[in-house]
Amino acid sequence: FATAVVTHTVFTIDTARRLNRVFLALLTVMAAGSLVVTHHVEFDRMLPVLRFALCGVAMIALTAFMSELQREHSQLQTEHKVMEHLALCDSLTGLANRRAFEANLGREIARTQRYGGALSVIMLDVDHFKQINDTYGHDAGDKALVGIAATLHEQLRASDEAARWAGDEFVIVLPATPVVGALLVAERIRAAIAGNTTLGFGPVTVSLGVVELERGVDDLAGFMRRADQALYSAKGRGRNRAACLQTSA
Repeated sequence: FATAVVTHTVFTIDTARRLNRVFLALLTVMAAGSLVVTHHVEFDRMLPVLRFALCGVAMIALTAFMSELQREHSQLQTEHKVMEHLALCDSLTGLANRRAFEANLGREIARTQRYGGALSVIMLDVDHFKQINDTYGHDAGDKALVGIAATLHEQLRASDEAARWAGDEFVIVLPATPVVGALLVAERIRAAIAGNTTLGFGPVTVSLGVVELERGVDDLAGFMRRADQALYSAKGRGRNRAACLQTSA
């Protein structure tokens, strides 16, 4: 917000300065014209010519000003889109960040509560991630996270959304997908990550928790809390696996 205010202020100041220069130029031309008219005998004949010249100068100045204004407006729109993207994107993995994911999940929950159907979430994190960082360094840990993000992108549908939740945790929303289908997706992701041999160090495995929305019961916080419980259930069963929490229905 502060950045937007500063940008708007600078833009307003620049615009005022340009307007000032335009009007100064017009005043200069008018003053020169008045001087000419005053010392010219044929006043009546020169006045229309002077008016026409002033109108021409004014139109040229206005056209140049509007062109510059349009260019600045386009530049501001581009910068706004870039900033908006950065605000909703995880800088390391390129996935959506938590803020963007929660906004999207809230919309999906509202849609499912209203129209029916199924909605599932997968929460996953890297097994023994601290050990990876301690043994191979933080660059290796970052490489593992980027590799996992790429795998998620490959394994998911266009309608699904993956995001980096926090640290080494990722979340996935699966619209129109019951828990049985979500478990199949989770297992496919688990196998793909475990089989990735491009990281340059030992195998990386993940644990995954899978839940389906309980209509009329779950809000966003409750839904994610159950996903977290399912994740810890997978870890408690030995890691490198997917586990689900069944709905109460």
